[in-house]
Amino acid sequence: ECLNYSLARIDSLVTTYHRLYFEEIKCFKGAIAYIQYLINSDKTVGIVSNGIVELQQNKLKLTGISELFPDDLCFISGSFPQNLKKPSPYMVELACQTSKIDPQNAVFYGNSTDDLVAGILAGVTTVYFSGSTPIPEDLPQIAQPVFTLNCWEELL
Repeated sequence: ECLNYSLARIDSLVTTYHRLYFEEIKCFKGAIAYIQYLINSDKTVGIVSNGIVELQQNKLKLTGISELFPDDLCFISGSFPQNLKKPSPYMVELACQTSKIDPQNAVFYGNSTDDLVAGILAGVTTVYFSGSTPIPEDLPQIAQPVFTLNCWEELL
């Protein structure tokens, strides 16, 4: 028993939450169009994501993004030991190495401090995507992005 809820009630609440979460999950407006623009411009695209592999793959599939990224350029931290997950630069470096791109010619878009630190330590250009969350004012120097982005449509 947890607080005032029975385990059956908690299970029901969590199940309902996950069902509704996955029914409502969407990409930010313009994101797919921008990724498609990069692909059409012969740019290599990959994804580096923290999280449980099955959960992240489900999100990517439901948003329609999974078909845009080649399997060999999809790096999800659940496949890696804890010390190699973001903010470690390892997965970003691996993405660059796998795609044969010099980190100095790569751009990493992220929406968290962990993303920014991983990109900066990997030596890539970092872009903070704020969506509806502005960049934190107290962001440490090691996490300062090169660029900030409020919406994907700004790039098209």
